[in-house]
Amino acid sequence: MGQIEAALVCYQKSALLLERSPESDNVTHRAYSRTWIGELLAGREELRSAYAFLQSAVRLWQQVGPPKTLAVSGLMKDIELRAGSPLRIKDREAEKSCLDWILGR
Repeated sequence: MGQIEAALVCYQKSALLLERSPESDNVTHRAYSRTWIGELLAGREELRSAYAFLQSAVRLWQQVGPPKTLAVSGLMKDIELRAGSPLRIKDREAEKSCLDWILGR
């Protein structure tokens, strides 16, 4: 619907609830959340942040839905093409970046 800002606010709130949830079975939900946030950030041309979210999503998808990793990895490659260079982020750095964004830091 073209309401990227409103969607990001909603996704941030949802992601925050997921991060605070003690349930271990929310890995799939966290993977979807990171994927969707990454897509929206890419739409806002925040390519490094988008890449970090997608990289984190890939790590989660590897645990619960390996076929999804292919689609998300494809999005990551598209972002690198748009950026004009490889975006190499360590897994820890990507996860920290995601959590900082989710927590509003």
